[in-house]
Amino acid sequence: MRLATAPGNDPSEECWQPLVDASDEHYIRAFKSFSSFIAVEERIDGLDHVRLIGKSGESIYVQFPESAYTVGLDTNPEFQTDNLRLEYSSMVTPTTVFDYQVESAELEIRGSESATDPQRLRCLGLICTSTATALMASLSAIPPSFSTTRLSLLDRGFIFAIAHIRGGDDLGYHWYEAGKLDRRTNTFNDFVDAARYLVQEGYGSEGHIAIAGGSAGGQLMGAVVNQAPELWGAVAAHVPFVDALNTMLDDTLPLTPIEWPEWGNPIEDKDAFDCIRSYSPYDQLMPRDYPPILVTAGLNDPRVTYWEPAKSGRYDRLYEVAEEYAFMLTSMGLSQ
Repeated sequence: MRLATAPGNDPSEECWQPLVDASDEHYIRAFKSFSSFIAVEERIDGLDHVRLIGKSGESIYVQFPESAYTVGLDTNPEFQTDNLRLEYSSMVTPTTVFDYQVESAELEIRGSESATDPQRLRCLGLICTSTATALMASLSAIPPSFSTTRLSLLDRGFIFAIAHIRGGDDLGYHWYEAGKLDRRTNTFNDFVDAARYLVQEGYGSEGHIAIAGGSAGGQLMGAVVNQAPELWGAVAAHVPFVDALNTMLDDTLPLTPIEWPEWGNPIEDKDAFDCIRSYSPYDQLMPRDYPPILVTAGLNDPRVTYWEPAKSGRYDRLYEVAEEYAFMLTSMGLSQ
């Protein structure tokens, strides 16, 4: 994606003037125009940024106090304004609303959820090199935002880490493509390398790492358990896509044909068949010691519309999180 300007009386493409060029490094997420500047949400190296571009083309980035966070444009109804309202969160900072004063470059807190003492917690952004390639792994589909349920693990001495691996799009579309089709194994290699890096840096030890993922992330859980079972102390796989080969071979399933561009078509392409079989968790099972694994499934997942569960059981999701955490704590030998 790129941004360009054009005169109001002739917005044809021939009159476009580049404002923000398309780039693999700068991933444009959103923008909003004001009378004296344009605010652009970007993601650079997996981290959110807000850039302000003035009428003459000069640009500045809003500075935030932490090294890893998520931020975005909040409701800004006024066109004539020098204040920009932002919504900010990090893994140790609850959702906070800031007003950014454009002229003075100052952030003013307008409101914040109160859930914990941030002085007790630390949030770090780490970059490690995958041994599979020379690329730096710094990506995730999970934003580094605040979670109240996560506190129950942190209060018991856990370190919570998010592996930024290829297959997501936080570093741009090329990073997503680096984890699809015959490059799918990059996703698994990156995850294992991230775990080994944490062990190397003293953030954990082999056999004492609890991991979780759902759907395609559940496939990741199955693949890395087969690839490096010695690393994990507990594994939670929610509605995991672990029988990938048989699913992609069954074109009567409603989602199979539309998923072929993501995984490959093993019916018509033997290379795709061999590739999927090489990592499909179900096809790679063998007699060995596996870590404790919690597997959950949805009986009617494809056919339950979203408004049905939304009508009741508002806090039932907390019981599901508690079940996962209790499983991890028990597997790691903690009783409290």
